[in-house]
Amino acid sequence: QDKKTSNTKDDFVSVKDREKVLEEIQNIEFKNQDLSDEEKEKYLKQFEKFRQDLRNTTEAMKKDPNAEVGLYWLLVYMGGIHRDIGDYTKAIKANLLAHQIQPDAYPPLGNLGDIYFRYLRDYKEAEKWFLKVIEIEGAYTEQYYSELYEIYRFHMKDEKKAEELLISGIQKYPDKFDILATLALHYKQTGKTSLAIERYEELLK
Repeated sequence: QDKKTSNTKDDFVSVKDREKVLEEIQNIEFKNQDLSDEEKEKYLKQFEKFRQDLRNTTEAMKKDPNAEVGLYWLLVYMGGIHRDIGDYTKAIKANLLAHQIQPDAYPPLGNLGDIYFRYLRDYKEAEKWFLKVIEIEGAYTEQYYSELYEIYRFHMKDEKKAEELLISGIQKYPDKFDILATLALHYKQTGKTSLAIERYEELLK
């Protein structure tokens, strides 16, 4: 599998490297050996469309720098394809560049966390990106508490940190019952029965 390279951990792609990165991510390489020919054909068809859209956008940027905003979702989508076909270096770079274009948007951050967590199994790096996601106020960002909880409890073996994370999530999102349900289950599984009952009673209310 394609492992991390020297500059994949930077929070941003430097301006001087942007053109190089945009060129690099337009090359497709199937590194996931488990893909069928039919799946490869599907991904290739999607990728070719996004690549052409990317080229059109970069041409438009020569006349209007504000056209850069059109790169954002193209980078996210192309990053997703690179991830699925096993090219994690290009997936990371695409999401880093998307993050640079829209620093306050959570999808590239969540994607980076997911790549490091689920694919590269670099839990410290995954933690870094997921923590950036939950700093953002917005719909759906609360779902990343479950990702961090899994990292802390099952991979870093830190039950206290896992518990504290969920408590902070409940304070930030008091109306999101998923985090509360996870905390109740956590207490049940770790033998804190009275605390589990309290949290389940909160859920019933």
